[in-house]
Amino acid sequence: MKNWFINKNIAFTMILTFIIGLSITITIFFKAQEWEQTRLQQTFEFSAQSRLAAFSTDIARHQEVVNSVANLFASSEYVTRKEFQNFVEDTLNRNLNILGLSWNPVIKHNELENYVKKAIKDGFSDFEITSLNSNGERIKSPVQDDYIVVYYIEPYLKNKKAMGFNIASNPAREEAIKKAIKTGKTVITERINLVQGSNKTFGYLMLKAVYEKEKIIDTIEKRRKHFLGLSVGVFTFKEWIPLSMRDITPSGIDFLISDTTEPSDIKFLHYHSSRTRNGIYEKSLEKVDHVKSGLYWEATIDVLERKWSFLFTPAPKFIDNNRHWQSWVFLLVGLVITYLLLLTIFIKSKNLKELKKDKNLLENAVMKRTQELVASKEDAEKANNELKKYKDELEIRIEEELEKNKKQTAYLVQQSRLAQMGEMISMIAHQWRQPLGAIAAVSSDLNLKIQLEVFDLKEDKGRQECKTYFSDRFERIGKFVQSLTTTINDFKDFYKPDLTTSEILIKDPIDKALSIMKDSLRTNGIEVVETYSCNEKVNIHSNEMMQVILNILNNSQDNFRGKGISSPKISITCTESDNKITIEICDNGGGIPKDILPKIFNPYFSTKEAKNGTGLGLYMSKIIIEEHHKGSFIASNLDDGACFSIVLNRE
Repeated sequence: MKNWFINKNIAFTMILTFIIGLSITITIFFKAQEWEQTRLQQTFEFSAQSRLAAFSTDIARHQEVVNSVANLFASSEYVTRKEFQNFVEDTLNRNLNILGLSWNPVIKHNELENYVKKAIKDGFSDFEITSLNSNGERIKSPVQDDYIVVYYIEPYLKNKKAMGFNIASNPAREEAIKKAIKTGKTVITERINLVQGSNKTFGYLMLKAVYEKEKIIDTIEKRRKHFLGLSVGVFTFKEWIPLSMRDITPSGIDFLISDTTEPSDIKFLHYHSSRTRNGIYEKSLEKVDHVKSGLYWEATIDVLERKWSFLFTPAPKFIDNNRHWQSWVFLLVGLVITYLLLLTIFIKSKNLKELKKDKNLLENAVMKRTQELVASKEDAEKANNELKKYKDELEIRIEEELEKNKKQTAYLVQQSRLAQMGEMISMIAHQWRQPLGAIAAVSSDLNLKIQLEVFDLKEDKGRQECKTYFSDRFERIGKFVQSLTTTINDFKDFYKPDLTTSEILIKDPIDKALSIMKDSLRTNGIEVVETYSCNEKVNIHSNEMMQVILNILNNSQDNFRGKGISSPKISITCTESDNKITIEICDNGGGIPKDILPKIFNPYFSTKEAKNGTGLGLYMSKIIIEEHHKGSFIASNLDDGACFSIVLNRE
């Protein structure tokens, strides 16, 4: 009956260990997957933002170009075709994503013949004024009061078809023209099919109205009265977008551009297929109703009072390049650890059964030999020798079991460290967030300076300013990287197994523990006061001592959060006396209830919820101090909090 109860308890322990191990492993797995997904989203958003910044910069540059052409005509009495060509030639060579620049004067009907003669004289023998009819076909322009005509345009060969076109004859262009004349601002049209392009390629015009020189145009009526013409920039998405991204390394990102100012049937502007794809990958969508699922990032920018939406989605190459396996590693490690725990329990239970069986056999043998000795004095010496033999065998077995228990204790020390892994990962993530954000900000700033060509590298002064600025930013990045390296080194040292002792100052493991938890303590508003008068080195297991300090600090932090202490404070003191070093870590968290104070060092005893505590922390801390370091570990209540005392022998 007794054996039945023992077997039942062992089976229950193994089932409970399996359930707990599997639960912890699955929890860590899903947390790691959540972290990987967050990291993937951040990486994707950063890449998308760099592309959006390039587009915004190009749009601002295009506006400056169109405005410069407008200023040329506004400040001149008359600009010849050759002067216009010379003015825009260098600009077009530096901005290959501009399809064309044109001057579109307003021509009264009675001036039409003179403009045609001038164009023919300039070498355009077939020049005539054309318009679009209701079917979108190009025809000779019907008679009307005035026309807004493409009169000068460069480069001419790429835009030959647009020469002489009355842009006011198309409703899509007419609305933007009226707005440009009325407001005097730079405006853009809705998406259009350019007369010099195919119907499958969308583009747009950027317009800036020009008025008579030195005229007052402070009202709408005056602007209409003194209106001379339009400076026009011609753009197609198919040419502009690839050229805008030529300096950005392909990373596997598709995106859809749409004009949310327009109705759904005409708001689609352009779909860009990532350069990492094999061939052109065209979506079957020509509407903005793009499916938003999984990984994506969307942003809307104001483009001259129009709202352009950019929807970025990943291509297969991006997912392949940013795939993470950490969560699966955690899952595998967790399953292996659970299996090892079950195997340890099984082997230990089997050894205990064999030991008990051997003990019973030995007792029976001793009893039998004792009876024989009572019956025969002649066999006394022989019986004594056999008893001694059995005693020696028993002592050997006991020593073997003690050695096994010692190894099991070391194993539990490591398990206690692993139980803190989730908290340690959270602390590292918290400490990395600020330097990583700072590195991203400095990198974006450098990229923006390059894109905007802030420094004049043709001049010595510009080159020196560029060198000074970049050296300063690289030095900042180096400091942030050093901060990340220090954090991961502390974490790496914590998980190194302590095989030997080393002679160090007791302050060293305390400082490392505080370094690991500094951001977590600061976030929770916990004040740490340190008082040291220990200047002698002591021979200890550094990582195990750091584990004890971390466990005490973490318990205090959890207690503060659970009780909502308004001004949490932890004091750490170290004193020397009589060849002993005493470390006291005390807090003002209200202390430990008297009914549970005697139990806190018991294995698997915890006041936390199951998901937050294993009950091994203080138990393993006591083993580390009292068995590994031959010291003492005591808990008590003082004033308004709890105090843990660690006493170590210096020799």
